[in-house]
Amino acid sequence: MRTLLRAALLVVTSLITACRAGEARIPDGGARIGGLVIEALQRSGRNFDANQGFTTTDYVEFRVLHGGRAIAVEGDFGKRSPDVRDAWVLVGASRPAVLMGSSGWTLVAEHEGRLEVTPLTPHGSGTTVQWMDWPEGLGPAHHSRLRTDAKDPRRLEGGRRLLIGDQVVLDVDTLQWRRLDLRVPPGYKDSGVAPTLWPAAGGALVRLYAGEANSPHDALLVVSDPATGGSRTLAFDLGTTGRPGFASPDAAWLDEHFELVTGPDGERALSQRAGRTPPAPWQFRYQFGAAAPVGPEGPVQRLTLAPVLPSMLQAALALSHAELKTKDMPLRTGDPAGPGFARVSMWLAPMVFRFDAATQALVIVSEDGSSPLDALAAVREVGSLLADRLNDGSLRAHLADHRR
Repeated sequence: MRTLLRAALLVVTSLITACRAGEARIPDGGARIGGLVIEALQRSGRNFDANQGFTTTDYVEFRVLHGGRAIAVEGDFGKRSPDVRDAWVLVGASRPAVLMGSSGWTLVAEHEGRLEVTPLTPHGSGTTVQWMDWPEGLGPAHHSRLRTDAKDPRRLEGGRRLLIGDQVVLDVDTLQWRRLDLRVPPGYKDSGVAPTLWPAAGGALVRLYAGEANSPHDALLVVSDPATGGSRTLAFDLGTTGRPGFASPDAAWLDEHFELVTGPDGERALSQRAGRTPPAPWQFRYQFGAAAPVGPEGPVQRLTLAPVLPSMLQAALALSHAELKTKDMPLRTGDPAGPGFARVSMWLAPMVFRFDAATQALVIVSEDGSSPLDALAAVREVGSLLADRLNDGSLRAHLADHRR
């Protein structure tokens, strides 16, 4: 019975089975450039619907041929296949060229009659292709998808620089390409907002990342130079730019709040402008999830607020007792005595508040004895409360630079 149930579940989760009920060439659905031929194939496959049972679906796949032979590229499960969801002639290229792929992209070109096949992005890395030099900035994204017909033109035209899978910039004229450095420091993740171009930075591609806690006080700007592939990063407080939350950056916002400054060594660094809203005289740093430090019994959730005076610890402690109903816990053997260290409990999640004199920081960490979710929620709740009180001014007297 269990074996039958597993088999049924595998069928339900399959969108289209490998079994093809039919296949036919589409005379008007392809294209030709030089010795490269794009061929459209009409196919049908069976899929399973919980309400209708097995049904037949018609769809289209493409092949690229050179000298009558189909060109195979990386596909599902590491297998090579000539069948892809999309293939386009690159209009404006200096020699015959086709971009082909499904969720990874391969450049196929002809040089003096010889075939050149260049994998650009790995399978499973992204489905979008868009121009980077439209008058409005980034052009509309072309998504590789399962198609039911071959009516779309098999041509990409309208620019010179093509952003492929958000990872590679291809110069369509020369067919030279460069991979962007997308490495992000630990503790940050994709904020879910679309990237944009920054003309003032030479047409750089800009992405906005969020900290593990999704706090607007802990954001990261990543500026990737398509000419070199290198990236510059800047951690900053999103609230100082007048934005309450994460949204796609635009050129006007970038120009107002950020700039590239050339240092004495000639290197350019990303910097935040003073702007109309001065940067806050404090900085939150959350270390959650993958960025959490590891204690004796596993990861501990951590929040750092700096620069602060020693009095911030007692102020934060009193505030959390009053508004979050945290409870004092007894010190353990070896704990430092005095006002710079305290143990508390919130929702049965033990935490430590301590003042780090070397970095002028209030450090709040979860302790062993609670679930990771409880610990994360407790530390995040304390951080949110401190941010609110710093913004309304009631805790600013305890900042190291309390005059601002």
